[in-house]
Amino acid sequence: MMNRAYKYRIYPTTEQADSINKNIGCSRFIYNHFLALAKSDGYLNYSQYAKALPLLKKAYPFLKEVESTSLQQTLKDLDKSFAHFFKKLGGFPKFKSKRNPKQSFRCQMVNNNIQITDNYIKLPKLGLVKFAKSREVEGRILNVTISRTNTNKFYISICVDTEIETMPSSSGEIGIDLGLKDYLVTSEGLVVPNPKHFRKYERQLAKAQRRLSKKRKALKIMKKLGFK
Repeated sequence: MMNRAYKYRIYPTTEQADSINKNIGCSRFIYNHFLALAKSDGYLNYSQYAKALPLLKKAYPFLKEVESTSLQQTLKDLDKSFAHFFKKLGGFPKFKSKRNPKQSFRCQMVNNNIQITDNYIKLPKLGLVKFAKSREVEGRILNVTISRTNTNKFYISICVDTEIETMPSSSGEIGIDLGLKDYLVTSEGLVVPNPKHFRKYERQLAKAQRRLSKKRKALKIMKKLGFK
């Protein structure tokens, strides 16, 4: 079993879009609120912050109007950011800005609160939302992430738990899976990392392109002056 994500564009009504925008704002508020606490008093953990959510909802009633699991998922994202920071895999978490071109929030599947019917997906607090189902969703839905671009287009990423069939290996034969993170993974467990040739030589390529551009300009000038 492994996790897999399906991404589609969704077409919410005006009312649904307003609800999505409100949920995005509340998720950003929760993230920044607890990040500020962690910055001043030191980071605690997800469980401690999750226990504080009911009190925060009393202080800020607008938080009750959005999907509850999305606020919990926001705290999990914050916890993951701090886990990376403590393991020295990333910098100190940064506050989320409303100016970011991509805004999103995530909802957890609880008691079948997320369902797909034809070209509609039922989402908590939103109801049925039309989406462009270019392919069938296969697997058990775990969560969904709803995002908005700076051009006010909305998308949904559906994370599922699905079973991947593996071909039985025989003498002299192995299965190979190509990917982005790892260049290839074989059925025998061999992992070949991505060599990332482009990133390795990106600066050299840019320098060579600048030289070529200058040479082309020089050739044009020479032709104008009568040189062949």
